[in-house]
Amino acid sequence: MASQILIVLLSLTLLSEFLTHISGMPAAPRMVMYIIYTPLSFSMYVWIYHLLLRGNFNQRLTTFFFLVVLIAGIGAPLFVTSFVQFPSLGISICSLVVVVCSLLLFAQMLQSPEDVALTQQPVFWLNTALLIYWTVFFFRHALYDVMVTDSPEQTTLLDDIHLWLSVFYYATLGYSIKLDAGRRSPAAKHLQ
Repeated sequence: MASQILIVLLSLTLLSEFLTHISGMPAAPRMVMYIIYTPLSFSMYVWIYHLLLRGNFNQRLTTFFFLVVLIAGIGAPLFVTSFVQFPSLGISICSLVVVVCSLLLFAQMLQSPEDVALTQQPVFWLNTALLIYWTVFFFRHALYDVMVTDSPEQTTLLDDIHLWLSVFYYATLGYSIKLDAGRRSPAAKHLQ
């Protein structure tokens, strides 16, 4: 189920990026699209973690995080920033939620190891991609806002880092989906 949610999330991301970058959409509607996309996409990340994390505490925590993501994604542009600004604050808060969920899942994986090699576990690759990407993304946004104000020419380096990180992120998510599909294939079931 987590893989299916991830595939929907990646499709939604592709559509969002296409509509906001490739189509040449003016800035204001583009920002509104990001404001809609932010709580929707991060809700899906939290949903994935809700499915993967076990125990009452983790289930209650991911339910709480779902509300945090909705409030941060919708509340930040309503009360702190505006609908014509990129939702950096909402994304930063949501990024931290994903990082915390990722750390909780790694702790769970350490406490209850599987018999399968770590590198053959789709959830390991999914979680690794999410932890690295959203941790760096959080700091990138914190630095980006400062750098745009102080020295806008320096943002090129952050943009380049983000580009290469995105390549790693999507390649790792793709590998996770491929591993998961292989584990669920009829041929793989005969091998177990």
